[in-house]
Amino acid sequence: ARMEDEQSGEGVFGRELEKTIKEVVPNLDPLDAPEFDPVAYINEIFPDERSLTHAKLESDDVSKKRRPHHRLDVRLASVKREMISISEDISRSVRQHSCQRMQTKQAVDDAKTSIQDLFDKIRGIKEKAEKSEKMVQEIC
Repeated sequence: ARMEDEQSGEGVFGRELEKTIKEVVPNLDPLDAPEFDPVAYINEIFPDERSLTHAKLESDDVSKKRRPHHRLDVRLASVKREMISISEDISRSVRQHSCQRMQTKQAVDDAKTSIQDLFDKIRGIKEKAEKSEKMVQEIC
């Protein structure tokens, strides 16, 4: 739903930004429309009380038989499937992020170790150079 600025009547993001967002990420889902009206949407799907319980025949994918389904039950089942799918997508994304975070941490740790090794080698070279310089001074 679109949040309204009480004084100007424009959406929080402004018409220009909403237009740009639609151009970049077109979305056909009516629930995402800035002017979405939930009451009108529900009334469109279920225009009267009878439509909530009105049985219609739908084929059962498993048995290939036709059986009665109530529109509300069908809609709820569809929403439940979508929620499960979204939940699985979120879980998959969290796992991927966790793996990437662990890989990044390992890469940073490896880089720190490499830098420390480089500093140790530089320190060793510097010490050898100082010893060599001291020996040259003693010889001369």
